[in-house]
Amino acid sequence: MRRSAILLGLSLACGSAMAEDAGVLAQKAARACDAEFRKAGLAGLENSVRQCHARAQKRKTRDAAAYCFMLDFMAADIALIVEVESGDKTPPAMSFASMNTRAQRSFDRLGTPENERGKLIAQWSNEAAAAFAKAAGGE
Repeated sequence: MRRSAILLGLSLACGSAMAEDAGVLAQKAARACDAEFRKAGLAGLENSVRQCHARAQKRKTRDAAAYCFMLDFMAADIALIVEVESGDKTPPAMSFASMNTRAQRSFDRLGTPENERGKLIAQWSNEAAAAFAKAAGGE
């Protein structure tokens, strides 16, 4: 409880700090991504990503942006794997370029300075990749 209060205080004081650990967010995103892909395939993942970004736009928090980025990253990775294995083209909305565009829009809404964006993208990408590998049994 005390740790949560300290994190909340730091988040409010810094304005841009994340209230939830990026690794925890990545694990949640990995579970959601896996469940949605198993249930509804790429179309379901594409819809989940769209809905996630719509909710994040309303919440306007870095945690929401990070979670959606990680979900988006994993969905793009799955789409690429499906393309390589089956020959089916990746839907344009699930490409890494589209993912990056959505991330930049999130940063714009949050007022994230340009000089912080690359570091956040790298951090969130690394966390997402680690969670994705762990969920796939690669770690």
